[in-house]
Amino acid sequence: MFDKIKDLYKLTSQMKEIKKQLDDTIIEVESDNRLFTISISGSQEIRDVKITGDISKLGTDEIAKTLKNIINKAIRDSQATAAAQMSKLTGLGGQ
Repeated sequence: MFDKIKDLYKLTSQMKEIKKQLDDTIIEVESDNRLFTISISGSQEIRDVKITGDISKLGTDEIAKTLKNIINKAIRDSQATAAAQMSKLTGLGGQ
């Protein structure tokens, strides 16, 4: 019984450590047209959005499409980072 409680405590501690690591991990993604940069944490919180170019000549549809694409890419990259961290804990993954 106590072994299971110790294992559960160890797992909980490891999960907390992974959460902290993911919170501290920042992934930057730049749009294909280099007009926007998004920073997202490994725990999938948007930390920063930057306009890194002149968007005055773009239409609102193009701006919206670019932002949608870069946000989706940032989320995918963040999810991949989280999955890699979790695979270290579980011993599963593509390694």
